[in-house]
Amino acid sequence: MNVGTEISISLGGAVAHSAVFSRMAHVTVVTATEKAVQVKGDNGQTCWLPKKALVAKSEYFKLAPWFKPSSWQSYFFEQNQSIGGQSLA
Repeated sequence: MNVGTEISISLGGAVAHSAVFSRMAHVTVVTATEKAVQVKGDNGQTCWLPKKALVAKSEYFKLAPWFKPSSWQSYFFEQNQSIGGQSLA
C-alpha cells in the first residue's frame, strides 16, 4: 500500500429478502510503515491499522477474522462507512 492510495475496506454484509447489503469504509493511506498503515477518512480523522489485519481481495480489503478493532478504530469505521444494497429480484 502506497501513501495516497485510496482503498476500500469491507466491514460486513448481509443477504435478506432477495437483496445483498454491504458496509465499506473508503479511506486514503496517509502513512505506511513495515507493520502498519495510517488511513484517513473523508472527515479528516485518521486511524492506524496493522497491515496483517488487512486481507487483500480482488478490488478491496477485508479485515482478518482475528482482528478486533479498538474502540477508536470502531468509531472511525462507523464514521467513515457507506452502506450499499443490491436487489436480487
